[in-house]
Order: sequence, then structure tokens, then C-alpha cells
Amino acid sequence: FAVYDSEGQLGDRVEDGSLRCGPPRALCPPALIEPTGTYSYEPEGEPALDETAVAGAGVAESEGDPIVTVDLTTAGSIAFKELTQRIAAAGSEAGRTHHAAIVVGDEIVALASVDPAQYPEGIETSQLQFFAAGQADAEAIAARINGEDGEE
Repeated sequence: FAVYDSEGQLGDRVEDGSLRCGPPRALCPPALIEPTGTYSYEPEGEPALDETAVAGAGVAESEGDPIVTVDLTTAGSIAFKELTQRIAAAGSEAGRTHHAAIVVGDEIVALASVDPAQYPEGIETSQLQFFAAGQADAEAIAARINGEDGEE
């Protein structure tokens, strides 16, 4: 598990990166493109959050759609707020919403929008939530975050 600034740390797609994004994900960075294949990215630097920021993960429903819930530790909540504050500042400078890339293993599984007008001081939360491609996908992602398949 890791969370990166998708614009500041992932940059453009590369031929052979250590992170991937593509189906079944609905969107991939940098500009929320709908993937037509698998794309690779090479992050710059360490993630703002890693597996030590996670207290546990699970699956819930939102209007009938499966969502993955990731409970953050106190340190993880603080790190997420700091990350989203930096992302909001960069988005404010650019005049558009920027995103945080949520990574499980080597896959970008979600992009969290950080609207600089709504969250200029960052997002304060103890739980991340994002949609999955289906119930089985949500359960597999939660299991991977919880280390139940040997992958983090």
C-alpha cells in the first residue's frame, strides 16, 4: 500500500515503470484518462504514505457499488492531510484539481481528487474510500492491503 502525489511523483507514462494502471480501473493518471491498455509509471521518491499508515482495510457498499475502505493510523491520517494540502496548493497554482494515486502492490487502484477550492488545508480523514471494479475486485484489493495474499 502506498499513496503518491499523482502529478508530482508519477509524472508521465514510461515504457517500463514499476507501477501499472489499466483495466479494470476506470481511470489512470496523469489527466484521468480512460485506459485502453496497461500503462506504466516510475514514481519519483518515496510515497507520502506506505503500509505503516494502514490500520486495516475492508469492503463496504455505497449506493449498491462496492467500495474499499482503508482505515489509517493516527500517523497515516496526519500524513494524508499533509499530502493533500501539498496537492491542493499545487492544484491551486495550476488552476485545476490534482490527485493522489492510491497504490496496492504495483497497481494504481484509485485516484483521489483534491479540489483546492474545497480543501485548501488538505483532507483530514481517518479512512480512505474508493470504488472497485466489482465485489470480487474490492475483496481482493482489501485482502492485498491487509497482507492476506503475501502482497502489500
